[in-house]
Order: sequence, then structure tokens, then C-alpha cells
Amino acid sequence: MIACSGGERDYLSYNEAEKLYMKGESCEALRLLERLEDNSSFLKPFVLDGRINLFLGNYDAAENKLEYVLEKNPLDFEAVRWLSWVYLRKDETEKCIRLLKSALKKYPEEPRLLLLYGNAEKKGGNHTEAAEAY
Repeated sequence: MIACSGGERDYLSYNEAEKLYMKGESCEALRLLERLEDNSSFLKPFVLDGRINLFLGNYDAAENKLEYVLEKNPLDFEAVRWLSWVYLRKDETEKCIRLLKSALKKYPEEPRLLLLYGNAEKKGGNHTEAAEAY
């Protein structure tokens, strides 16, 4: 699996970045993730980087990181999940709906994706589809 190709040192650094993020030290976490992203086959840092940038309001940076992950591994659940949020925040509702429809083919009963899909359909004015998703 592509996402599991980091070495032990990569995983330790990734875990440290995740701890920094959870403590609210987002900038420090991003600096550590930048070094990890040199190993472009280890995708977890890119997902966390995208997630942090999403919560910081850096939507374009988040989108770039998460789309990169999906180019390498189109079924990465966390990348799909967080990129959907990015699209919603950027008012790119149609892109969000397309991404989620595709992901729901693989994860049809995943409640987090169904909730996002319902929110996207509702935001797009498609209340019947939103109700079915909820």
C-alpha cells in the first residue's frame, strides 16, 4: 500500500507532528511535515498538512496537498474526507459532490461521508438528495 511506505523514522516524526497539531502548535507541525514530504511516497504527512491548512483557513494549500494524495492513492479515505471539507469551505459544491459520489461507491455506508454528501447536496439546493443522504 502506498500510504504505508514511510520508514520508522518517518512514522515517529509524523506522530510528533500530529501531537504538535493536537496541542495547537500548527506552525511547528507544518514545519515538521514539510521535511517529511520529501519522501513523497509516504502520504500520511500530506493528509495531515492538508487538514491543518484547512483548519487554518489556507484552503488552496490544503487542496493542493490533499489532491496530491488522491493522485497517488485515489481511495485514501482521509484525503477524500478532508478535501470534501475544503471544497465546501471554498463553495465548490459541485466538485465536492462529484468527489463524494465517487468515494461513496467504495464506502457506501460511511456515515462521515454520507453526512458530508448530505451537506453538499443541501448547500447546492438539492434537498431531496440531501435528505436521502442523511
